[in-house]
Amino acid sequence: MAFVLLFLGDGAIGIALASTLITYLMYFDGSYVSMVLSGSLAGLAPYIARLVAIHWFNLEENLVNIKNIGLFKISVLFAIISAVIHQLWYFWIGKTSDFIDSALVMMVGDWLGTVLVLTALQICIVVTRKLKQR
Repeated sequence: MAFVLLFLGDGAIGIALASTLITYLMYFDGSYVSMVLSGSLAGLAPYIARLVAIHWFNLEENLVNIKNIGLFKISVLFAIISAVIHQLWYFWIGKTSDFIDSALVMMVGDWLGTVLVLTALQICIVVTRKLKQR
């Protein structure tokens, strides 16, 4: 989500390409269509979440008016959208038999991962600002 917030479409494409490569290297099941779609969903989900967040939360396109609560809301929205999109695809192709349980687990994992990355970025920003003040 952070890459898409910062780099927009380029971030989404980068995530999709990296996810497709990871799918190929670690989870390839012989289906190139499944590999490309699974990887593409990883880039598409945060991009959709960004668009929805800008509309629902009245954010500016360049996100200058975003606050911590806005990042929290976007992280929850991202986790929901990403999990639902991925689990719909996995349910459709038969990789999961329990959509709701799989989606809930993925939502929690996506949200915790997003919070971890955003917290790390925030710490880096604070440290960088303090180092510049010296």
